[in-house]
Amino acid sequence: MARPRTVIVTGAAFGIGAAIATRFLAEGDSVVLFDINADGARDVADRSGRGSHSLIVQGDAGDENSVREAIRKTEETVEPPISW
Repeated sequence: MARPRTVIVTGAAFGIGAAIATRFLAEGDSVVLFDINADGARDVADRSGRGSHSLIVQGDAGDENSVREAIRKTEETVEPPISW
């Protein structure tokens, strides 16, 4: 797949979600870190050294309105996501 991509990662503050977000950032992609814990997501972005290539969106992936808001913020801020 062509690089760079814009990727939304849910559960990005901890565990597998954090590892996935870190990997995409390391590969040069723009990453939307979507998590109910915005501070934890910001920590992941900052630790990656590529925080300027990230967007933190606080929300609950189990809530349809939160997901819609995350997509809206992504589209307003970065090119539309092409990887899910």
